[in-house]
Amino acid sequence: MDTVQDYTKELQRLHDRLYKEGIDWNQTIVNRLTDMSANMAFFFPELDYRAHRKIFRDSLWQLKMDTWDLKLFAGTYPYKIRGWKGFLQKIRAQTGMICTYHFGAYQLINYLLLRAREPFALLVGDKVYNEWEQRNTGLEKLLGRARRKGRFTLINATDRASLRKMYELSARGHHLLVYVDGLEGIKYGKRHLLEQVEFLGCEIEVPRGAISVAHALKLPIYPMLAVRGENTISIESMPTIAPVAHSNRTLFARSVLYRLYGWFGSYLVHWPEQWTNWPFLQKIRPDAQYRCGEWYTLEKEPYDDPMQYGIYYRSDGICDLYRKRDLVKFSIAQEKIDTLRLTGYGGSP
Repeated sequence: MDTVQDYTKELQRLHDRLYKEGIDWNQTIVNRLTDMSANMAFFFPELDYRAHRKIFRDSLWQLKMDTWDLKLFAGTYPYKIRGWKGFLQKIRAQTGMICTYHFGAYQLINYLLLRAREPFALLVGDKVYNEWEQRNTGLEKLLGRARRKGRFTLINATDRASLRKMYELSARGHHLLVYVDGLEGIKYGKRHLLEQVEFLGCEIEVPRGAISVAHALKLPIYPMLAVRGENTISIESMPTIAPVAHSNRTLFARSVLYRLYGWFGSYLVHWPEQWTNWPFLQKIRPDAQYRCGEWYTLEKEPYDDPMQYGIYYRSDGICDLYRKRDLVKFSIAQEKIDTLRLTGYGGSP
């Protein structure tokens, strides 16, 4: 975009397209709705399917905003950013670990740290590490300059040498930036690496690794979020969490994760559409794992109730019935799937 006016005009066009013309449905979008609705029914049982659909549409707009953020980082960022100066002053007092979530303008923290010339290392999973350059084209110039000056390092958290790199960089004054809700490293069968904490009144299992690293390296933890508002971004933070010498690392990680997710949940109840992870939360639900089942009681079950069921496309394009309470998929007749599409499972309403 050449000017802020051009940006605003184009953004309004995209907004009208989504909210007036409706969602451009495809197999990926239908699956995303089904997964998101299943997870919202688990964490927010007080919301009906109409609310799921509204939040889903709003979440698609948030994804569009995330894409535009990357384009805007190459030029003039048009939104007013509140709270950044105070947060920057806090982290400059002592090198530490910045903990954030894939929520709101979640990529903005990288941009702000680069613009402030604040040295930091970003911890990512293997897939993101290998795709980083393609994903962050708007940050090319800032990243290149910061790398040449030794102010930015990308760390593959799955690398065996990552802990040594974190120790060396933090000792040289680099902050460690971590997305606490990263899901790439979560694998079934490796629950000994996870910590069970309460989140929105439910039990979830999340990685404890980053918080354990902060404890091991004696780094203060700076939680933060970049919350989208009307033409503004608000940098929100909670009080710094400092490791206590000789404290138990396992208990420390458990306590900190409990506090972090409790704090995050207080924002999520107000702006659920701003969290990009809704379609993927089955990875952190101890009760959930995709399974295939055989349908025996089709005539007795209310399979046309979208609070209980959805439709889900396989990679080969075949569509299954998806039971939301336990993520079980069933093969049923195509004409029944076509009927469900017309009642709000994906597509028009």
